[in-house]
Amino acid sequence: MKTKNYLFLCLSILVGVDVFSQEVNTVQLPKPKRFIDKVEFVVGAGLCFNHGNMFVENYRGEFANGNYVENKRLTKIGYSIGLGVYHPVNDRIDINIRLLWEQKGYRSELNTTLSTAREFRESDYSYDYFTIPVIAKVYIDKKRRFAVSLGGYISQLNSVSATEKFYNTFDNTRATASFFGRTLVAFDGNGGINTAAFIPGLQGFAEYDYGATLGLSYNLKLSEQSGLLFQLVDNFGFANVNKKNFTLIASPEERNHNVSLLVGYVYQRG
Repeated sequence: MKTKNYLFLCLSILVGVDVFSQEVNTVQLPKPKRFIDKVEFVVGAGLCFNHGNMFVENYRGEFANGNYVENKRLTKIGYSIGLGVYHPVNDRIDINIRLLWEQKGYRSELNTTLSTAREFRESDYSYDYFTIPVIAKVYIDKKRRFAVSLGGYISQLNSVSATEKFYNTFDNTRATASFFGRTLVAFDGNGGINTAAFIPGLQGFAEYDYGATLGLSYNLKLSEQSGLLFQLVDNFGFANVNKKNFTLIASPEERNHNVSLLVGYVYQRG
C-alpha cells in the first residue's frame, strides 16, 4: 500500500512539473524598450515674428511739427535642418531630442523724417543658431499618428548677417549695404535720424538664446520601421538676443519668435 502511495506521489509531481514548464514557455514577457527607439532627419521653413522693440514690430510714433516715425514688420522666412532621436517613456510618451541648424531674424521697413521729405530704411537680419530642443511628445490616439509636443530649447549663436536698403523721397536716391553686425539709430525731436552707430560682428548680440517649444504633429506610416513626420512648431524665446554695447545708443530688447513647419523621415530601430 505504501509503495502504491509513493508511486502516485511521484507521478503527480512529474505531471505538475511538466504542466508548469508548459505554462512558463507560453508566457509572453513585455519587450524591453531601447534607450533610443527612433532616429529622424527633419527639415523645414518658418516665419519669424521677433518682438520687443519699435524696430522689429509694427510701430508709429508722433514727433514735433506733425512729424512721425513708422516701422512696418515685413515677412521674414527662416529655416531649420537637423537630426533627432526618440527615447520611449511608455506607449504614449516619447522624449524627443534634436540637434538643429536654424536661421531666425527679422525684416522691417523704417519710415522717418528727412527735412521736407521721407527716408525709408529696409532691414533684413539673419541669425544663425545651433539649437537643441528637448520636448515631450504625447500621442493622443491609439494608432500613434497624432501627437502634441511641449518642451524647451537652448541655442548658441553662430553668425549674424544683415542687409539694409535705403531710399529717400528728397532726391530719389537708393543705396544698399551688406554687413556682419548691427546698426543702431536715434531720433531728434522732429523724428529724423540724428545719430547712428555700427557694432561689428557678434559684439552686439547675446551668445545664447532659450525658450519654450509647442508643437502639433502627424505621423504617416510608410512601413513597419519607417514613416514621415509633419509637424507645426512654435518656438517662443525668453532671452534678450541683444546685449549692452560700447556706443551712446542703447541696444533695444529683442526676443526670437518663429513658427515652423517641419517635414521629417523617422526610422524605428528593429
